[in-house]
Amino acid sequence: MENKSQQSGALAGTVLLDQIPVGCVVMDAQGRILAVNHLFEKQLAITGEALLKPCLADYVVATDRPLLTKHLSQLVTVGVAETCRLRIAQSSGATVWVRLESFISRDESGQTVIRSVVIDIADHKATEFQLAEKEARLRTVLATIPDMVWLKSPQGVYLGCNKMFERFFGAVASEIVGRTDYDFVDKELADFFRDNDRKAMLAGKASMNEETLIFAADGTQATFETIKTPAYAADGSLIGV
Repeated sequence: MENKSQQSGALAGTVLLDQIPVGCVVMDAQGRILAVNHLFEKQLAITGEALLKPCLADYVVATDRPLLTKHLSQLVTVGVAETCRLRIAQSSGATVWVRLESFISRDESGQTVIRSVVIDIADHKATEFQLAEKEARLRTVLATIPDMVWLKSPQGVYLGCNKMFERFFGAVASEIVGRTDYDFVDKELADFFRDNDRKAMLAGKASMNEETLIFAADGTQATFETIKTPAYAADGSLIGV
């Protein structure tokens, strides 16, 4: 009678998992698989009959297994864990990027059970990769362009700059970011820079001025045509100039 009850409970649990619109896997404290739903089987590209490997780690790309180990260890020792992003290896050899969100509980017998939702983030990872490529190309252009390029916050704090601008201040970008003009030039020139920043931000469009600058790196002096343009975030808020 007890065996029938356990089988009935397991069947009911599997039916319930299949109602969840994302991949789901139930494990013990060691990461051994106790139950999965149909969507998780689809993520693995196998059927329940082929789900022969006993542990979730067996379905994870080898180099990503330490991420899963850390995730499960945090759950067991602390009771909570950060979201884990890793790759699942399908039987065909293809890999799928997923996000694992898990919580820990106890079953009817008091044993530790880990329940995880497995969310396909392949499209998200592809977008991240494309953005990373674009950012890398942009950084290359900014680093090699012969003009000075920089970005300041509305308060005049430097957020970034290129190699040519580093020559002007005689400092590397990591020393410039987080500081202001007043840290590198005299007050009169810093006031001049800030006044032109404000003009551009208030105008809401590009503002042009001429200025004679001396490069701190080598003492070179030249007259420049400077174009300052307000920069906006996607929601229309002002990022800086």
